[in-house]
Amino acid sequence: MTQPKNLNALLFVDTNIFLDFYRTREGKLNLELLEKLQVHQDRLIMTPQVEMEYKKNRQNVILLDFLKLFSKPPQLSIIPPIVGNTQIDKAITSTQVKNKSAYNRVKEKVKKY
Repeated sequence: MTQPKNLNALLFVDTNIFLDFYRTREGKLNLELLEKLQVHQDRLIMTPQVEMEYKKNRQNVILLDFLKLFSKPPQLSIIPPIVGNTQIDKAITSTQVKNKSAYNRVKEKVKKY
């Protein structure tokens, strides 16, 4: 079914669609949908209720999505004994400890947000 070229209709978008901009899919934001809405922005209807629900829930969506992505701290890799106690072993271990520390700091900051 083809659509008429000069469609004169208004577009109503539910709050959850707007909140989807803050939800990540495999670590990526859904910018494709935003671009499609921008094309039709002159036909977009935004009610005060949708705006209020959006503003009320966006921080929760950001936090919940973050907590899903960061549900498990980074695991320390096991270094084979044959290269244990070498410069490479020390560098890898040091980096892993720093990553875990940074992970914990980010998680605490987001929880305070």
